[in-house]
Amino acid sequence: MDLPKKESPIIFAVKKPVNGNLDLENNSYAEHHKWGRPCLFFLVCLGILFAASSSFGQKGLGIGQVEGIKANSITISFSGLRKRSFERNQFLDITAQIPINLTDFEIGDPVMVRGHRQRVGRIKALVVVKLSIFQKKLRGYSTMTFGRVVSLSPFIIETDNQNRIKVNISDVTSLLVEERSSFSQIEIGSSVVLRNRSLIILLSSLNDKNRKHHSSIPRGATKPMGKFPSPPEQYISHFDANLVKRKLGSPFGFFDPNQLRFTPLLWNDHFPETMRDLGVHWALSGASFSFTWKRIQARKKNGELGSYDWHRMDRLVGYYFANNIIPVGMIIATEPLFGDEEEIRRTPSLPDDLSGYQRFVQAIVERYDYDGFNDMPGLPMAIKNWVIENEPISPKYFEGSGADYAVILKNAWQAIKAADPDATVITSMVRGTGRHAKVEDPRAFMVSFFKKLATLGGERPYDAIDQHWIGFDPKKSLVNQYGIYEKWLTDITETSAQYGFAKVPFMALEMAGRQNGEQEHAEDILKRHVYMLALGVRKIFWSGIRAAPDHLLSAERQNSYFRQVVLINEDGVKKKGYYTYRFMVEMLEGADWRKIRLTADDSGLILVRFQKEGLPLWVAWNDGSGKKNYSLTLPTRARKVRIVKGIPGLKSNETSMENGSAFGIVVIDATKGQVEVSLDKTPIYIVPLYETEEN
Repeated sequence: MDLPKKESPIIFAVKKPVNGNLDLENNSYAEHHKWGRPCLFFLVCLGILFAASSSFGQKGLGIGQVEGIKANSITISFSGLRKRSFERNQFLDITAQIPINLTDFEIGDPVMVRGHRQRVGRIKALVVVKLSIFQKKLRGYSTMTFGRVVSLSPFIIETDNQNRIKVNISDVTSLLVEERSSFSQIEIGSSVVLRNRSLIILLSSLNDKNRKHHSSIPRGATKPMGKFPSPPEQYISHFDANLVKRKLGSPFGFFDPNQLRFTPLLWNDHFPETMRDLGVHWALSGASFSFTWKRIQARKKNGELGSYDWHRMDRLVGYYFANNIIPVGMIIATEPLFGDEEEIRRTPSLPDDLSGYQRFVQAIVERYDYDGFNDMPGLPMAIKNWVIENEPISPKYFEGSGADYAVILKNAWQAIKAADPDATVITSMVRGTGRHAKVEDPRAFMVSFFKKLATLGGERPYDAIDQHWIGFDPKKSLVNQYGIYEKWLTDITETSAQYGFAKVPFMALEMAGRQNGEQEHAEDILKRHVYMLALGVRKIFWSGIRAAPDHLLSAERQNSYFRQVVLINEDGVKKKGYYTYRFMVEMLEGADWRKIRLTADDSGLILVRFQKEGLPLWVAWNDGSGKKNYSLTLPTRARKVRIVKGIPGLKSNETSMENGSAFGIVVIDATKGQVEVSLDKTPIYIVPLYETEEN
């Protein structure tokens, strides 16, 4: 779909290398660009919002000076380099535009050129930023580090690629804050540029007049737009349709990856890069980022419903797709009331105005169904999965009975299918786990739900069921932990069948387990995913990626369970669970999810057989006491097996976990087509080796 016609942005492509000498292989360009609305100084601020490398333009593009301007091109000279000419790129796929013209530049203007390499000899996209306020100070500077302040004493800057730099304030020879200099103006969360530890440019200490134009692009600790955080505007899209299509069948995803845990008001700046490193492309945003009725549509004084405000959700959807993240949409039925304040949370319930609710749901799906009618501008593909409410079993998230939820689901189904017949409608969690507050009978809501649904007539109004699995039951032995979830799924399937509803696939759109001890946390991540995959669960979303820093949370929130189960801690350090998760995705992604076989016994042995590229591999462990030997029959041509630990070793460090050497490997010879493996509580991968393979 075409973007709205606006004034063309200053976005250029490299016309050609001068003297055939533009070396892009050794330049490190930003892969993600997050820009705010430009004004002269303001555009400087936006450079910090790129997910960039810590040194930009080491051999070429960076800080330069305008040497010539033509109708559709600009010539810039860089320190230590010849002049470079750039032409406007009219074919760039972008999700928004920057309203600034070539006529805004003058000969001699200092500029910052930022972009990323698409292939050798060509830049995918460049943005030229005017740096007039630093006309004299910046000339000749081409190597800078972009980041934000995470500590004042000691003074520490976290760069865009999550590295941390400790700066000795006494070594800083110059501080630029507009035309004034003062370290007292720097605070936690300030965006800065550091040049060789000697020059700091404070980018986020703007006056109020400028700040109001830029508040829509939050950084972790900044104030949100309005009462809730808003995603950064993604002006450069990295959407890769082929990549996304390959990942549609992947089961791996995250719940609320865009929020620092545990608070719904802090944006996680680096989650797209983190998800890309983990190999994950699915996400569900809840809390303040759900499609909540009262936040998208207001009710007028006369009782009529107003128009829809899609701005914030468009930003979220655009940001996700621009970073090759496939969103699942969560629709919440909190009915708008006249005089409602956005920040006041009301627990959703059965709406009085069901026809208004249906129009709202249909409008959501219509906007994001990619059919060319009333679509979000710039939408690159459809959102095809919609979950109705979040854990309605819990009074914290839904005020009403299972019967009330059945009515909501039925109305949502009709509206969704009217807009997109091929969309997947997901029933949210209807069976309790026995640990939800004020839920005495974990089955009562479920029975009420299916009983009412059966009386509403028509076809089954859902395509999948979302059943969460949160926490670790201290009343159950380790041997029995993973069987709990299977019993819940069986109970849901049998109860739905009693009321005439055929079995549908399950999803777990929020899941988290053991939080105490890095080793136990990492083991549980792998075990839960493997076991749930063996049960046929189609989507498994881990709850959160990164914890919020201590100073941003109350003492109570600092000890939150959901803050402890994330993969990156409050100091930005990746846990063993992070590397375990990444290795799991590497080992299992691409498997045939329909051909998984589970073997388990009462003693705690669990063996799960996957088939990947036509060949088997196993994940196995023993939750019983001590070690247990298991004799495994191999495929006919297999002569050996490679045993790979699923968890980094006890003495592993960051380097060994990054390069994979922390996952110990042993090769065992087969005897008459069988191998005997020793199993304990730490899961292992068992990979057959064939005659043509090396050890």
